[in-house]
Amino acid sequence: MLEEALEHLVKGIVDHDEDVVVRRKELRRGELLEVRVHPDDLGRVIGRSGRTASAL
Repeated sequence: MLEEALEHLVKGIVDHDEDVVVRRKELRRGELLEVRVHPDDLGRVIGRSGRTASAL
């Protein structure tokens, strides 16, 4: 459920929404959500000084 919400948010800020992929990984220290986007959209997702990525 969390993956779908994050995917929806990321698709709203990128130009190539068909290339957005969100994966859940289980680690020893907890869970990790990995977001992959088109290279042209990477700056939009990260944002200035990582602000957008931190907010997501």
